[in-house]
Amino acid sequence: MIDEEIKQIIQENKETLANIDKRIGRIEKNFIWSSIFGFVKIVIILGPIIFGIIYFTPFLKDFIRIYEPFFKNLPITLQNLNNPSSDSNIPTGAQAGLENFCDPQVREAMIDSLCK
Repeated sequence: MIDEEIKQIIQENKETLANIDKRIGRIEKNFIWSSIFGFVKIVIILGPIIFGIIYFTPFLKDFIRIYEPFFKNLPITLQNLNNPSSDSNIPTGAQAGLENFCDPQVREAMIDSLCK
């Protein structure tokens, strides 16, 4: 009787181990596929970003060069908007921004960039 019970317990253990082995195989496959798709997602996200940085750098340099005087005077312009002075020689607000674009070098750079 004990031998039959032991054989039955061993048979149940074999079935349980086979079931666990199947589950572990599925889990391993899921880990492999998730790591592959994780890498693919990183390539899909970072690829266009890196391509954009490489491709658009010359355009950004031109843009920065054209609008550099405006960006340099932007804090002064914002300060003049908040605290307008009574002195009419100091440009305020939009006038300061427009005067930046009246610079001949900036105007020439804008024409060159727009007419290419």
